[in-house]
Amino acid sequence: MLALVLSVGAFFGPARPLAAGPARPLAAGPARLAASLRSAGPRLSYESAAEDKKAAEALEQANKMVDSFVDMLGDLTPPPSLVALKDAIGEGELAAVRVAQYVLLIDQTLDYDLDEATSKVSALTLDFTKTDDEVLVTKMRYLYTYGIKMYMAEMVTQDQLQAVVLEKLASRVNMDGAALDQWLEVPAVV
Repeated sequence: MLALVLSVGAFFGPARPLAAGPARPLAAGPARLAASLRSAGPRLSYESAAEDKKAAEALEQANKMVDSFVDMLGDLTPPPSLVALKDAIGEGELAAVRVAQYVLLIDQTLDYDLDEATSKVSALTLDFTKTDDEVLVTKMRYLYTYGIKMYMAEMVTQDQLQAVVLEKLASRVNMDGAALDQWLEVPAVV
């Protein structure tokens, strides 16, 4: 199984630093310092600062995922989901990044095979009409349950998960959501 998102190689490629905002000059004297703090905009709580740090770390992780997969592709053409993830990272919208990461994981798992000796991927051809193929069932179940775990961790919404599962998983095996649940023996989450 190609579990690139969870593998060490998928997350620890060359990293690009996130862009830092402009530095603010320090005010001179206590009165100017107090005035500058009041005019600096809304104060951040510890909770929102922690959320900002968590979001920055998630964006950095997504950058590493992109860099690592580009390295693994070698001369292969990148899938559209890789470009979509790069675009989402550039916009800085964490919710869109999470969905794009999930879509890329699906493409990595179903369309590529990792050669662990070279850390390069090659095109993988699965026959999606053979729903009794244990390799296909295992990969699809892994991807579906991964998405459910993302939903349970509030990384994606129910609507986002449903849309991706129907478009990227169920459609490949010509099933609707209920048929996919039954085939993969995955109980409904909601």
